[in-house]
Amino acid sequence: MKTEYNEKRRKLNAYLETNAPPPDGHGSKNLTKRELMNLIIYGERAHLKEEKRKQIKNFEKRRILWDIMKKIFFIKILSEVLLMIRDTKELNEKVLDYIKD
Repeated sequence: MKTEYNEKRRKLNAYLETNAPPPDGHGSKNLTKRELMNLIIYGERAHLKEEKRKQIKNFEKRRILWDIMKKIFFIKILSEVLLMIRDTKELNEKVLDYIKD
């Protein structure tokens, strides 16, 4: 079960380290999916960090593209994270069942 968890975790981290689609065609730095997720969480949603907030303001200048980044790619990234949480819960239940027996 530990091996199964480690493999799922490795796959999620590999996914998060791939590039998110570029925000525009004007040479902007490609963000990884992890960077995009952290940018939205820490720049817009919770624990606001000034550095992330500045990045958000910069992206907001390209409103349509930024909306696409948030509404499509951020939700997809979160769905992958949530799947990992679900899988971890299921593995924990297996471990607890194993311990009981």
